[in-house]
Amino acid sequence: MLQDLGIDPARAGLRYEAIRYDPFIEQVAVAINRELGAETSSGRLLIESLGRSLSAYLVHRYSELPVRPARPPSARRIEDRRMSRVLEFIDARLDQSFTVAELASVACMSHAHFARAFKATTGQAPHAFVSRMRLELAKRLLDDGRRPLADVAFAAGFSSHANFSRAFRNATGITPGEYRRDQTRSCSSKA
Repeated sequence: MLQDLGIDPARAGLRYEAIRYDPFIEQVAVAINRELGAETSSGRLLIESLGRSLSAYLVHRYSELPVRPARPPSARRIEDRRMSRVLEFIDARLDQSFTVAELASVACMSHAHFARAFKATTGQAPHAFVSRMRLELAKRLLDDGRRPLADVAFAAGFSSHANFSRAFRNATGITPGEYRRDQTRSCSSKA
């Protein structure tokens, strides 16, 4: 992370005694703890992003020596060929846990450069994009109506039916079962 920011790691020691109470640190820790306790469709990607944000914050705020990172270049879009590889990787692994670092590797880019370029290309951070893709997959599987809800949860990359239901409700306002019933009613009324 330090190298991605253009910071010499040897100059980035932290003044731990200076960290008393910091609301930002608390909020990031709460968000990480919440994700660990109640998985969302972002899962590991969100935790990785929060961890990197926290690391950058700690270095900027509590470094032993003044640290002036190189100004990041303006984010450019990911070229089509690379983006196609990343999208294929995501699509093939929606049911699995993977990191932004793995996505960056597929694109042959550094983590920080990839994250900026991905957002410039898609309009969303990698974890938000993958979360949306997982929920769209879940909706398609629910529309089919043949798979049990627990199978849909695992196929969409959730570790449990309960975590899937919670994330689905947070994103749509209804449970997966209610969504399926609404879709079934809608199809029946059109017939």
